[in-house]
Amino acid sequence: MTPAKRPPSFLEEPHPRLLLFGGKGGVGKTSLAAATALALAHRFPEKRVLVVSTDPAHSLADSFECPVGPTPRPLYDRPNLFGLELDAAALLEAFLGSHGDVLRRIIMRGTYLGEAESSRFLDLQFPGLDEVMAPLQIRAFLTDRAYDTVVVDTAPTGHTLRLLALPTLVETWIKLLDTLLAKHRYLSQLYAHKYRAGEAEVFLNRLTQDIRGVRRLLQDRDQSLFIPVTIPEEMAVAETRKLVDWLTAAKIPVTHLVINRVMPTSASCPFCLAKWETQRRHLDGLAEMFPTLSCIAVPLFPREVKGEGPLRTMAAALLQPPLPESQMDAYKRSNVHGPTSNVSCTTTWDVGRWTLDGSSAPVSL
Repeated sequence: MTPAKRPPSFLEEPHPRLLLFGGKGGVGKTSLAAATALALAHRFPEKRVLVVSTDPAHSLADSFECPVGPTPRPLYDRPNLFGLELDAAALLEAFLGSHGDVLRRIIMRGTYLGEAESSRFLDLQFPGLDEVMAPLQIRAFLTDRAYDTVVVDTAPTGHTLRLLALPTLVETWIKLLDTLLAKHRYLSQLYAHKYRAGEAEVFLNRLTQDIRGVRRLLQDRDQSLFIPVTIPEEMAVAETRKLVDWLTAAKIPVTHLVINRVMPTSASCPFCLAKWETQRRHLDGLAEMFPTLSCIAVPLFPREVKGEGPLRTMAAALLQPPLPESQMDAYKRSNVHGPTSNVSCTTTWDVGRWTLDGSSAPVSL
C-alpha cells in the first residue's frame, strides 16, 4: 500500500469518467462518493458530474440532505452537479415496455408456449434482468456524453459483486434466447428455403453489443476505476480483501484504497488509545495486503458527515490526505502509552490547511 503524496489521480485531470465506490455496508461509501462528486464539480466547473446510487436502499438524499430521485436533478444549485437514485424496477418496466413484445415472440417461436405463458416465462427465467438495467443506463449516460464523469455509490459488497458479474450472466441468457430463435430460423430455411433477419435478431445483436460495451467500460483503465472503501476493523478488512481479489480477477481497475474513519494519533483518553492501537494493527495489515494500492486515509470526524458543509470537509480530506508518506511511518511507530488516568479527549483533526475540532464548523472547499 503506497501512501498518497498528492491528491488522488481520480480527483485530478484527466481522470476516469466512471468512478465506482464499493465496500462493506456502513464503511462510508455513500459519503465518500458524494464528497468525490462535490470535489470534482468544484475543481472542474466546466465538467458535468453525476453521482448515482445503485443501492436498492438509497441514501444519497440523506447524505446530501436534499432531494434526490429517479431522474437526474441539480444538487446545491450547482449547474454542473447532479444526483440520481436509480430505480431498477422502473428501468425494467421501461425496457419491457419497449422490448417485451419481441422477447415474447422469441420465446413463443422456440417453445410451445402461448403469449400468456411466454410472459410468465420471461418473468421467471431471466434472473438479474432488472439489475442489469443500472449498468446499461450508466453506460448510456457516458456514451451519450450527457455527463463528463459519473460517480457511483454501489450497494454493499455482495450485491455489488453480483452487479459487476451481470454482463456474463446476461450474455448467457442472450445465448439462450438465440437458441430459441434458432428453431424458427431452421424451420424457415427448411420450408421456405430462406430466412430474413428481423426485429428479434436486431434486438439480440444490439443487446449483445450493449452488454459487451458495459464489460469493456468496466475493464478500461482509462475510462473506469473501482475505489474500495474500508475502515480499519477486522470484518471490513477481510471483506475488502475478497472484494479486491474479485475485482483483480475480473480485470476491473483498482489503484486506490480509501481507509475511512482513521483515529488521530493525538488521542489521549484510554478508549481512544485502545481504539487507535487496534486501528494501527489493521493499517499494518492493509499495507501488507495491498502493497501496490495508493492509500487515502480519511479521518474520523467529530460529527456525522451529511450535508454540504461536512461533505466539503470530507472532500478536503480526499484532496489533501492526512497520511503523507512521512506521517504513515509516524502512524506505524506511534508511541501509544496505553490507558492513563486522563479520561478526557481533546483531539484535533488536521486536514490539509483546515483544522477541525469538536467545536469548529465544517469548512468549504
